[in-house]
Amino acid sequence: MSLHLRKLVIGSHLFFAREGTVIAAVSPDPGGTVSPSYKPPLSGSANDPNWPELGVVENFTPTPKVDEEDVMAPSPGAYRRVDSIVKSTTLDLAFTLKDVSELFFEGLLLAGGAITADYTPTSGSGQLRGWFKCTQYDQGDVLRNVFDVYVAAKIKATKMDNNLIKAEIDAKVLFSTLNSGTLTLA
Repeated sequence: MSLHLRKLVIGSHLFFAREGTVIAAVSPDPGGTVSPSYKPPLSGSANDPNWPELGVVENFTPTPKVDEEDVMAPSPGAYRRVDSIVKSTTLDLAFTLKDVSELFFEGLLLAGGAITADYTPTSGSGQLRGWFKCTQYDQGDVLRNVFDVYVAAKIKATKMDNNLIKAEIDAKVLFSTLNSGTLTLA
């Protein structure tokens, strides 16, 4: 195996397909309802209605977590680690957006569903569920990484004052057989 070593500055772009959104059939995709078992296809248009862009991403931090248990055995009398068993793995994503949208206010004010005009604060859980598509470009504007993950996300408390609002979002990646990614470093 050869490694492709690079020095990279990465700019991330995030798109969101909301759980429960009904996607019409467009050949060859049969359409369906956005869920862990259905990920909408890309339309190929710059402003894909199935995957609206979340805005300017100031930073993006994936945090992998691995829960391990060490296996200890006497050798000959003192116990030494002979193995390490992975019990579970999780991936969390944290990012800050410099743009806000209806989705931001829905999550921040715990609205019960998509905000289009009038809404009721605290009528929902504040959890935003669906697919995140992340595209990551290097300093030369070359697409290096694309991944799609099913998430449960929430908006963190946000200060609103005489400064630009920066929406901090934490997302837990949930299991889906459709989670996928493509990395290009060559």
